[in-house]
Formats: sequence, structure tokens, C-alpha cells
Amino acid sequence: MAENDHPRTPPSPGAAAAVAERAPAAAASRSPFARIRTFKSLEHREFRLLWLGIIGTSTSQWMEQVLLGWLGYELTGSALALALVNAFRAVPALLSAPLGGVAADRMDRKKLMMLSQFILLAAAAALGLLLVLGHLQIEHLYLFAFVTGVGWSFNQPVRQSLLPNLVPRADFNNAIALQSSAFQITRLVGPSLAGMLIASFGSASVLFVEIWLFLAVLWGTQQMHIPPLPGKPKKEPVFDTLKAGFSYIRNYKELFSVMLMALIPQLFAMPYFTVLPVFAKEVLGVGPVGFGVLATMPGVGAVVATLTVATIGDFRNKGRVLVIAAIGQGATIILLAAASLAPREPFLWDWVSPAFLLCAAMLVFVGGCVMTYNTLSNTLVQTLSSDEMRGRVASVYMFNQGIQPLGTTWAGFMASLPFMDVTGAYLVMGITTIVMAASLNFKFPTVRRL
Repeated sequence: MAENDHPRTPPSPGAAAAVAERAPAAAASRSPFARIRTFKSLEHREFRLLWLGIIGTSTSQWMEQVLLGWLGYELTGSALALALVNAFRAVPALLSAPLGGVAADRMDRKKLMMLSQFILLAAAAALGLLLVLGHLQIEHLYLFAFVTGVGWSFNQPVRQSLLPNLVPRADFNNAIALQSSAFQITRLVGPSLAGMLIASFGSASVLFVEIWLFLAVLWGTQQMHIPPLPGKPKKEPVFDTLKAGFSYIRNYKELFSVMLMALIPQLFAMPYFTVLPVFAKEVLGVGPVGFGVLATMPGVGAVVATLTVATIGDFRNKGRVLVIAAIGQGATIILLAAASLAPREPFLWDWVSPAFLLCAAMLVFVGGCVMTYNTLSNTLVQTLSSDEMRGRVASVYMFNQGIQPLGTTWAGFMASLPFMDVTGAYLVMGITTIVMAASLNFKFPTVRRL
């Protein structure tokens, strides 16, 4: 193995900044976005194409999630079947995502993106054909969920690894925030669009729209000019490349601490959303409409937070704000539980009560804290990583998605205990998040100085 293929010591944050500074700022085309600070990074053509691709793929993901839930329940009427579909989608994040990171650091990144997108396109076409012909079985949904999970586990690391090469360092924080806002906007639009399509034209129409979205993303990817990977292509065994990535993260103290902190919300805070239907029905006494309003509120907070971060742009003390946002997640979940103690007597539409309004407001703050934390942790992970390792680092960062089912299982278990309702579960989740975030903050004080 060549010495420059496997750096013995991780680069300092300053070195990572220098690498990011060499991004093709000079090649950015002038556009109206340059005058609007919130959307400043969209003045760079390659990032603009990447961002539009994220809009397309994220919309497809959210539409697909609704469709799989609808079809799974329609085929089986079993909640267990729905859980298995989600499990088949989550497993690749643990098993194949590291290989996706290796591929992002060894292969032509444009070809890798197009190949993974074509796999997602082909899977959607195959599922649509089975659905139209009337041959769809639950086993087909399991297979589809696994194949698309593998496709996403190769697509996302390479997309993440591209960002520092497409925008200059001054616009990097803005680019990460806009990427997060794209995901949150499609989170609001995608499920609604899928529901309207299913109700108006049937389930197959969702897959038809998905196919067109993937074709548009493939075209956009083909138009991108992606800089080649630095250095010569690696010829070492895949396992050695993968091992080098894990060693790099473990020996890079700042990077390791940020990635470790990223696990806290996924395990102890984010599962609050899993038991939100129970909270809405049993605690606040609202039906599907009220739950729909509550479920939308975190997305509203997330969009506001990401656009705020995008407008601010680059700033110092990101690590300190990261810690505050982590503790803020726990604090707002505790306040969410406390807000449910307000009067629950409806005064509007037979379901809007003071407790409902307070809980809806708190969910906006929960979503804002979550997205601020995610945006800053993603920014730090990307800027601290070197070009040679960024794909593998991004794939390991995806582990937090794979472990989320552990957190949702824990939240569901607590909410089902006979001596603890969902409000008590929220209190435990909030306190645990604060304690864990504060503990890691003292264990790794370097995070505060990033």
C-alpha cells in the first residue's frame, strides 16, 4: 500500500479547510442566487445540479415510504409486515453502507451515482410492473425494500463526499443547510403527493412519477462536471480500504467525537416521533386530522432552522452550538411532555385545546433543534474529513440511520409499560438525551472548540 493511500495521521481542521478552499469557486456561474445570501451556494452550477438531484431523490424516497406502508398493509393487514418492510430498508445502512463509502473513495464518483440511481429506477419499474399485472406479493415488497436500501447506501455516501469539491469553504455551511432544507421540504411535499396520487389514480401512479423523477435526476447527474479523486486509484484489497477508514475515524479525535455525538439523537431523541400517534390519541385526545397537524410541526421547525443556518452561512463555534442543539432536543421533548398537562378541553373544532396548541408549538422547537444539530454535525464531519477518506466517513456517518430502529423499539417499549404512559416515556427520553449529550461534552471537550 502506498503511503499516501493510507494517511497515518488525520489532517487537522485547518488542513481540511484548505482542501475545501480549493473547491471550484472561480468556475461558479453568476446567477440571481448570488444576491440572496440564503441561497448563495446555488450560484455554483455543479452544486445546483446536485441540489436539484437531492430534491428529486428525496421526493422519491418519501413517496416510496408512503407507498410501501400502504401496499404492505393492503396486502397483509399486519403491523408486523410493515415493521419488516422498514427493517429490510434499514439493514443495508448497517451492512452495505461501509462498502458504499469504499466505492465512493475508489471509483469514478459520477459513474457510481448514475449506477446507484439506475438501480433505484429499475427497482421502481419492476415493482410497478408487478403491481399493474396484479402479481404483487408481500415478499416482493421485502425484496424491493432491501434492493432500494442497498441502492441508497451507495448513492448517499458519494453525494455527501462531493459537497466540499463543488463549493468554496465560505459557502460550505450554506450548502449543507440547503441540502438539509431540501430533505425537509420534500418530507412535507412527498407524503402528501403520494397520498393524493394513490387516492386519485391508484398506487401504480406513485411509481410512475418516481420513474420520471429518477430519469430527471439521471439527466442532471450526466450534466455535472465532477472533479476526479485526488491521487492514483487504490489497488489495495477492499477490506484493507474499509479498515483504513475505520482506523482514520478512530484515531482522529475531533471527528470521532462528533460522529459519536451524532448517535445520541437517533437513539434517545428522534424516536419521539414513533410514539407521536399514541401521544396524539391517548394524551391529547385528537384524531387523524389533529395528528396530521402535530406531525407537520417538526417539519416546519426544521425548514425554518435550516434556512436560518443557510442565511447565517459560515460562523465560528459550530461545536458549541452543536452541543447546545443536542441538549436542546432533550429539553424541548421534556417541555413537550409538560405542555400536555395544560387544559385539554377543546375550544375549537372539537379537538383544538390549549394543550394541543402548546404541544404543536413545542414540536416546532423540537424540529428546529433536531435539524440544527443534524446540519452542524454533517458540516463538521464533512469539513474535518480529507478528500481521500470522505466517502468512507460519510458511509459510517450513515450508521445513525441503521441504529434508529433500536431507538424506536426502546421508545415503544417504554410507552407500553403499565406504569408509564407516553408522557413518561417522553420525560425519560428527554432526560437521557440531556445526560448523554452533557457527558460526551465533558468527555470530549475538543468538540466545543470546533
